[in-house]
Amino acid sequence: MKMKSTFVVIAALLFAALLSQTHGQLGANRPTECCFSHVRRQIPEKYLNHYTETRSDCSMPGLIFVLKGGIKICANPNHRWVKDRIQFLDEQFMNNKMKTQEKK
Repeated sequence: MKMKSTFVVIAALLFAALLSQTHGQLGANRPTECCFSHVRRQIPEKYLNHYTETRSDCSMPGLIFVLKGGIKICANPNHRWVKDRIQFLDEQFMNNKMKTQEKK
């Protein structure tokens, strides 16, 4: 049952990614990635790898979460859960950076 629910979550996130994220045309000072819709469901922390912000010249503000499988999903940077995931990823990055420096 757990495997089935994990598959459903991943399938829903993949579907949302396909609908929410679009690549722009290269060149002419146009942004290469913009969001034209945002995912409505919260993304569990365990699926997240990192994030990037869309450029200010995109028509809609967005934050692109990159999942561990490389899937990109747009989210609204003003939502509380998105801010929580940003904080989680930033803390995770800093912890990994500190561990790397300790090994040197």
